[in-house]
Amino acid sequence: MLTNNKINNHSNQVIKNSIKIAITSLILRVLSAFFAFLLIFLYITKFGDSVNGIVRSTAQLVGLFGVVDGGIGAAVVYKLYIPLRNKNYQLVNEIFSASAKVFRKIGYLYMVILLMSISFYPFALNITIFSNWYIRALILALGVPSMFAYMFTSKYSVLLSSDQKLYKTYIINIFYTLISNMIAISMIFIFPNKPWYVLIPILINSGFRILINFTIMFYVKKHYPWLKKIKTTINLHNLFMNSFIHRLSIILIFYFDDIILSISSYKFGNEILIILSIYSLYISIASTLRILFRDIILSSNASIGQNINLNKKINFTFFKYYEFLTFVVVAFVFMNYVIIAPFFITTIFGQNHPKQYFDITLTILSGLMLGLFLIRHHYWALIKSYGHFKETRNHAIIELVINLILSIILVWFYKADGVIFATIISFVYRFIVIRRYCVKNLLKNYDLKIFIKNLLMLISLILVSIFGLLYLNRYINYENINFINLFWIGFGSVSLTTVLIVLFNLLINFKSSMVLLSYFKFLRKYDYFKKIYQNKNISLQ
Repeated sequence: MLTNNKINNHSNQVIKNSIKIAITSLILRVLSAFFAFLLIFLYITKFGDSVNGIVRSTAQLVGLFGVVDGGIGAAVVYKLYIPLRNKNYQLVNEIFSASAKVFRKIGYLYMVILLMSISFYPFALNITIFSNWYIRALILALGVPSMFAYMFTSKYSVLLSSDQKLYKTYIINIFYTLISNMIAISMIFIFPNKPWYVLIPILINSGFRILINFTIMFYVKKHYPWLKKIKTTINLHNLFMNSFIHRLSIILIFYFDDIILSISSYKFGNEILIILSIYSLYISIASTLRILFRDIILSSNASIGQNINLNKKINFTFFKYYEFLTFVVVAFVFMNYVIIAPFFITTIFGQNHPKQYFDITLTILSGLMLGLFLIRHHYWALIKSYGHFKETRNHAIIELVINLILSIILVWFYKADGVIFATIISFVYRFIVIRRYCVKNLLKNYDLKIFIKNLLMLISLILVSIFGLLYLNRYINYENINFINLFWIGFGSVSLTTVLIVLFNLLINFKSSMVLLSYFKFLRKYDYFKKIYQNKNISLQ
């Protein structure tokens, strides 16, 4: 049994590294989001909505190919936690060598899929304004970096993640992201506004992605001199197959929407490219927030993964603060997304067609989709820590089937709104079953009242933000908003949502709020918070 002293001693470094990961992740995601939206803006203004739409659709197709890795990277990360903590380098090398073989096979499979898509995908579209060779070139430019990563470098990134050194990869990414995007943007201004020239910034960023992966490889080889490939009897086949189902579900759900919308061009024609362009803006913002939140969750996963006893359940007195914090962050993200996103998109991208870009229904639906995905992350982190991929794979299969069937049906009637609504339904199902599994099999002393309080807080704040959006839409002329107005809308949204979240939690979750506040050192100078901090119970077992 793990004692609290052992947990606290080992967790000091884990907490420090988690903070580094969270900070560098935040910087990278904000920087990436800034350049992503700047490139979208330049694509739309210089090349047109149709070019942006086809680039978005092709990028989603290539992202869909990521299903081939089966989520093996994340699974290996959790498998390496304990050996790295115990400095069992022999076992680390065995797992590393086994993962290298798997990643190499994945790389070859990815190459085959890439070549097949180049051959056949253009014929699946009914888009007349771009040639088949143009679409093939986009697929190749966007797909080659991932192929190289699987073949040569993914195993090194997995090791750094397991060793709580993920912030090193983020620092490397920050440096190259700045350089590559500055070069790519300058090329947009230099070359003419013909569709083929959009390939130049894409190729530049793809080239730097390959460079990032090889830089990470050289870093690991230098700082892990004991790391080497050895013969091993470890077989990751079962782990791959079980994690593959989960990976397949989430990849198809997040990348297949654009594919379904593109194929619906057989009914809607070239009009679907405009819809895709607008849809991509809302989903890009939602995806940025989703990835950022995911990285923050990942930064703290090691505190569970390196210390749990796989044969015992986790005490809910520890986990309830993790759950409470997740609900608070989801409330903050959703509220600010639905208030700021439509005004931001309309102001930056929709000046010529504001009524098309200011889409309240799309805003609310995409916000709900974002919130429902994020709200299950703390449960999913728990399942991965225990390695229960096999036990929960049927949940992923049913989620995927629900999503695909409803998306294919609803897209013909409601276009983008129908696809998002299908995703929401599947996410509701997955949240219910994943929570029930954790409560039944991985948590002890679970308190349903605490969950109900958290859920009540979240639903109340969601309703407040939706009414706030409807109010702003009624009294603010979004067609005449300038950057100063946009700033005040953003500032007001962040300030007001922060105040509302604090007030709601003081009313509904007073005890949990006080415990979280006691973690701030400047508050512990007061006896009230000092006493709460000293008396908190965070035993894992």
